[in-house]
Amino acid sequence: MALISTDAEINAVRLKEQVGDPATPASGYGKLYLKSAGAYFIDDAGTVIGPLVGASALPASQAIFSIEGSLSVGAGVIRIRNRTGRTLTISEVHCEVNTAPVGAAIIVDVHKGGVTIFTTQSNRPQIADGANVGSSTTIEVPAWANDAYLTVDRDQVGSTTSGSDLVVTVVYS
Repeated sequence: MALISTDAEINAVRLKEQVGDPATPASGYGKLYLKSAGAYFIDDAGTVIGPLVGASALPASQAIFSIEGSLSVGAGVIRIRNRTGRTLTISEVHCEVNTAPVGAAIIVDVHKGGVTIFTTQSNRPQIADGANVGSSTTIEVPAWANDAYLTVDRDQVGSTTSGSDLVVTVVYS
């Protein structure tokens, strides 16, 4: 194994893919290595950090929609646009209300450019009758392309008490 001085300047490092994690390095050293899921680092305590690059290394972020007041059925008008320069992956849609619905669940739908991300409508996130939170991680169309926008529709609200102060969080990476 070749060692590189800590004050060396290099243009690139070529890593060979590893099947497993390498042995813990000597005290005061660390190892950068490559596996199929991305690049990893192991420190002298044996702690593996990573993947450091690749889609699975990206931290989750969230887009938040809020609708104040008593809820009614309607199409979303607020747009949140992906301006990251890359395609994102939506992993969860979480909903919460201050006042729980009574008589029926609240059902929301997330649209990309006017088309639902829940092609199976029963997978849309719901807040059950009398509850304050609900979510869905079964998203059939999770890819959120650069420059595409999301909106949130209220497809159903409580029949006796509609529910109020809705926050919809779209989790993506």
